[in-house]
Amino acid sequence: MNHLVRRIIFWSFFFIFIILTLYLSLLASGYMISFSSLKPPYKLSLLQKTGILAINSEPKGAEVSLVKNFKSFLVSRDVFKDKKIETPYKAKNLIPGEYVLRLELDGYWPFEQKVYINQGETTYVENVSLLKKSLPLMIFPSTVQAIEVDSNFSNVFLSEDLKIFNIKNETEFNLGLDVDSLKFLDNSKLAVNDDLIFDLNKNKYIGSSQGDGVYRKNIKINKDRIYYLNSEKNIFVCDLDFENDSLFFEGENIDDYFIGGDFIFLISENLDKKYFKIYSFAEKKLVRELEMPSFGNFQIYSVIGSFVLVRDSSFSSLYILEPFSKINVFRGFLTKVENINFVDNNSFVYSSGFEIFLFNLSLFQSFLISRFEDNITSLLWHPKEYVIFSNGKDINAIDLKYNKYVTKLFSFDKVSNIVLDKNGGILYFTGKIANQEGLYKLSIQ
Repeated sequence: MNHLVRRIIFWSFFFIFIILTLYLSLLASGYMISFSSLKPPYKLSLLQKTGILAINSEPKGAEVSLVKNFKSFLVSRDVFKDKKIETPYKAKNLIPGEYVLRLELDGYWPFEQKVYINQGETTYVENVSLLKKSLPLMIFPSTVQAIEVDSNFSNVFLSEDLKIFNIKNETEFNLGLDVDSLKFLDNSKLAVNDDLIFDLNKNKYIGSSQGDGVYRKNIKINKDRIYYLNSEKNIFVCDLDFENDSLFFEGENIDDYFIGGDFIFLISENLDKKYFKIYSFAEKKLVRELEMPSFGNFQIYSVIGSFVLVRDSSFSSLYILEPFSKINVFRGFLTKVENINFVDNNSFVYSSGFEIFLFNLSLFQSFLISRFEDNITSLLWHPKEYVIFSNGKDINAIDLKYNKYVTKLFSFDKVSNIVLDKNGGILYFTGKIANQEGLYKLSIQ
């Protein structure tokens, strides 16, 4: 090998080394060489600042697919082709533009989302909660019927069979008598036939008024005291054993009431007019009064933060009141409101026919989440920012965190309203598949 050849080889390797070093330095600095700048519309620089995509999921270990659409060439390319990438992962040196991200994990429904990568920025798609792909399991036979869950999400009440089912132990409570009516009073107590109190924790009756001849309706519990309306629509109070009855509040023709904190909230009637009123708990003095429409059947649906929600069951409407406001007590009115489910103390989701909305109490505004072909029959809020809903046959989930992605969890011939356990991992409902009809559970996380 002569001297000239050695010089050519040396300088060739030298230039290759310089080019590779420069290229790797550009990559490390977040730049790429873009040959698209040589095509119209022309750009002044071959260098293009890249972006980063941070991806994570729950559970971890989901396989990542990231496809870049090149509109000018009408082609697409998987960024991780021939590589197995799993969450959590941080993809660097991505050409700015739109991508389709897809996460897949055995036993879970896939997640798909369009993401846009900006120059010099990190785009985060994190805390993606994958929904488990599972089959519903029948717990025990029953007809398809509405179910109710207590505020602690521990027990399910079957409205037609008049049965109580413990979610944690998956056992049925034996109430030991003919049941005409049941009503949850708090996390552990329920009113049976309006004259018995059954303690679910102790699995026994703790109070009875059978045979005492006292009319009791709209029974509520507050601080271990029973409150109820008598035949004259006054509020009476007694002990948990239905003893020591005494008059608590009179003077109003009360249709509904709510006792909370230092106040008594009332819906009352007087001379064909209906009112929403607030009295002080201790002194029974009138604090606020608001005349309601004379038509309708009003109930105090919920007291949440500084707001009171009053529902008119005759017209499926909802009145939003801020009773202690110095400016305006009446803050909003919603029509055709069904399946209300609270997100937090400032917002709730609800359905209206074929549509699902989010209502923000601070802004007093409804935001459309989505619109569907079938009427929404049941809806609930999942703490991982999903709205889970049913149209009477299918159970679906909308991911509100990312692009309102809809997943069909399962299809039935018929399904009731759905309830969620305390940890957000299992759905309970009554449903029918072929000839099998009963109370089901469906694991989703």
